[in-house]
Amino acid sequence: MGQFEDRIILSDIRQAQQIGGLADENIRIIEKATGARLVARGQDILLSGSQPAVKSARAILEYLIELSLKKDLTPADLQYALTLGGSKQENDKIAECLGEVIHTTHRGKQIRAKTMG
Repeated sequence: MGQFEDRIILSDIRQAQQIGGLADENIRIIEKATGARLVARGQDILLSGSQPAVKSARAILEYLIELSLKKDLTPADLQYALTLGGSKQENDKIAECLGEVIHTTHRGKQIRAKTMG
């Protein structure tokens, strides 16, 4: 099977830092889980490998990008994204639900859902 390449361009450096994680730790975790090779350069993430591996890595990254627009990412968000592995529509729906504020305390702290279940 041949090499397949793709590129994701992030909106800004802050988002790139969130997606990549500390010392690109998240990138390495996604590489290990999908088998795709990911290279982060500034606001670009280059994906290469077999087509299924690149497609899987792209779905995970798109979920994380969508979620990062709504809240700061945590290591648990990455692990949750890896277990989902669903279609783009499913991931968009989940990201929307996880980004919503479900309660605001009397002190103004926003409470958000951490999982779908």
